Amino acid sequence: MMQAESTNAQVSTEAVNRSRETMLGIESTAHALVAELRGVAAGLQSQQSGSQTITGEIESVAKATEENSAGAGQLAASASRLAEAARRMQQSTGSFRC
Repeated sequence: MMQAESTNAQVSTEAVNRSRETMLGIESTAHALVAELRGVAAGLQSQQSGSQTITGEIESVAKATEENSAGAGQLAASASRLAEAARRMQQSTGSFRC
């Protein structure tokens, strides 16, 4: 009987040791997973920041395009007025020609 109890105790001790090793392995894997998730989170944060920067730049380009378009419209209107003034000047000075 003493032998059987000793054997049972030894088997139990070995099972506890294996369980401890398994738990240590799980803990190590969990730490590695947490580190990977932190890396992914940092990458996503960087990507979000980059996306916000790109969005800001696109908005700046769109605003500049609108301003250029408005400026081009004003330039076209000025050119039209200048052409009309030149035409009237030619008509006015045409009577002075011989």
